This record gives sequence, structure tokens and C-alpha cells, in this order.
Amino acid sequence: MSLSIHIDAVDYDFRIIGGRLQRVTGADAVAQRLRVRLHAYLGEWFLDRRFGLPWYDGEMLGASNSRLISPLIRREILKDPEVEAVLSFAVSQIGRQLSIQATVRTTRGDTLSLSEVFNG
Repeated sequence: MSLSIHIDAVDYDFRIIGGRLQRVTGADAVAQRLRVRLHAYLGEWFLDRRFGLPWYDGEMLGASNSRLISPLIRREILKDPEVEAVLSFAVSQIGRQLSIQATVRTTRGDTLSLSEVFNG
């Protein structure tokens, strides 16, 4: 198990209480990793240029074809080592706004619900 520092889902800043960085574990850590993975731009992390999604390659927010978008996002979710299965998955797009709803099962048997909105 790796150490995960809690990142606030609203302002994406580290959570510090009493001068100490807060940690996140278990299902919360998996959910946080998935949020980070889905919001990352492909190639932005210098240690792994394959990490993230091609948000600005014309394939994602600029495209209106959910048959193209859905498999990319679903595959990215399944890359997390603690995600065992995607139980439900839906993508909806209005203009350049993309909404993702997913339910995943972790290797520990936890069920997580993800709801993310991306604006292009």
C-alpha cells in the first residue's frame, strides 16, 4: 500500500489540519487516484507521459461521439491497480461539457461511485 496525501476535491489543494498533511486510505484513496487520473492531461506528468487522457487532442471535449470517448475513459479507470471492475458507466456530453458517472468495485470489495464533470 502506498502513501496517499489527501487532496481536496473542490480546490485540489493538500488538506492540512493542525499543520500536518492528512492522508487518505482505502476506498477514498482509490477514488482520489481516479479523479486525479481522469483530470490529468495525457503527457503532462514527466515521469510517465502515458498517464492521463488526451483532453486537448480533439478526441475528447471537442468530439461529440461518445462511442469514441467512453472507451478511453473506461480504460483509464481500469488502469488503477485497485480497480477490479467497472460495474456501471455512463458519459453524457452537452457541447464541450462532459459528465462521467461510474461505479467501480475495488480489489478489496468496496464499491465506489464517481461523478465528474469536465468543461472544455
